[in-house]
Amino acid sequence: VFGALAFVLIVLATPLRNIILNAESDFYMIRRFTSALNPFMDKYGSGFQLIKGLISFATGGLTGVGVGASIQKYTNFPAASTDYILAIIVEETGILGFVALFAGYMLIIMRLFNYAKRIESEKAKMVLIGTAFYLFVHYVFNVGGVTGLIPLTGVPLLLMSSGGSSTMSFMMAIGVCQAVICQYRTGRLK
Repeated sequence: VFGALAFVLIVLATPLRNIILNAESDFYMIRRFTSALNPFMDKYGSGFQLIKGLISFATGGLTGVGVGASIQKYTNFPAASTDYILAIIVEETGILGFVALFAGYMLIIMRLFNYAKRIESEKAKMVLIGTAFYLFVHYVFNVGGVTGLIPLTGVPLLLMSSGGSSTMSFMMAIGVCQAVICQYRTGRLK
């Protein structure tokens, strides 16, 4: 009797559990959008990290508080070294540090596009342009999420965030690009 009752409960609970989990995940995605629009609606829930990031941006000002002198990274800022590393960088180096970071990313992207324009090989162009877009999309999604312009997607800021797999994959992509550029410079690739 108990086995049959347990079987009926498992059969009935499984579809109900799936419906509840799907509704919960949909609600989580809705909360991400609403917290991007107004993080103060749920300031201790889904908007908490965004508010902490905005406080870091405001604290940084034009020149920042100094490298290593960030206050927010020592508080209960959950993703200070991963998703929200940009907020900590801006707090420490200010808007001038953000502009320098932006210039560094744009330098890499423009160099990749410059070589892609000169190289005739379609495969080499795809590698260079793909890597440039890889860096650009990560940059736009992270900066947009940290500043609250778009919902945060968990995309790391490449070359800055403390993510091992994203750093490794981008370094491999840059290594392949460097090999393509080296072959072009030595004349083995047109």
